[in-house]
Amino acid sequence: MPTDPGFYIFGIDGDWAAGIKMELNTAATATEYMMTSVEVSSASEIKIRNTGAEEEWYGFSALKSGVDASITEGENGNICLPVGTYDFYLAVDGVEPGLWIQSTPCAHVDGDGDGLCDLCAKTMGDITYTITMAQDWIATDGCVLLAWAWGTTDSGSWHAVEYVQETDQCVATLVLPVDYTGAIIVRFPVGTTVDTAVWDVEGVNYYYNKTGDIDLTQGENLTATMA
Repeated sequence: MPTDPGFYIFGIDGDWAAGIKMELNTAATATEYMMTSVEVSSASEIKIRNTGAEEEWYGFSALKSGVDASITEGENGNICLPVGTYDFYLAVDGVEPGLWIQSTPCAHVDGDGDGLCDLCAKTMGDITYTITMAQDWIATDGCVLLAWAWGTTDSGSWHAVEYVQETDQCVATLVLPVDYTGAIIVRFPVGTTVDTAVWDVEGVNYYYNKTGDIDLTQGENLTATMA
């Protein structure tokens, strides 16, 4: 256990001995400690500890501002993190400490050529995403769904979407390269294609409505709601 007082992240890849010391965030207006680009190479249960005189632990209950669905609570209030890269921020000068954990897009490297990303273990190449939305999101008089998607090498482009409207939901499938990190599902009039779609509410190819941003880094089975 570290003897140097400070705030440490314990449990990354099973390490509960050394920990990772967080740095004082001098750019923050509050007293905040941070550590960015922390790689988690195997699913881990973590906590943050103040190794000073107070000996405090910060776990899942300290998380603030909307927890990612992939981050869950483990045993003894630990924070369960899947494989990925994360930024940690801990504010400690308020009445109740606040902890924020943000995942960062994976760079997707396959150095050993096994077809899997060396960093997050995702299959390299195309990924099929399944996105579930409310049933009434699709008009009964016909429409077409397209996706505006972006990633590490594409700032944004239109992509085809297949969908099935079921009794209580609409299930869409979207195939994208592994390095895509976000998408928006957009509902257009019938006849609109990836070549004619435009962000125009007044023109011929206006769209009816759209979802909010969908974080593709959260997995291959996702849900979305109309914005």
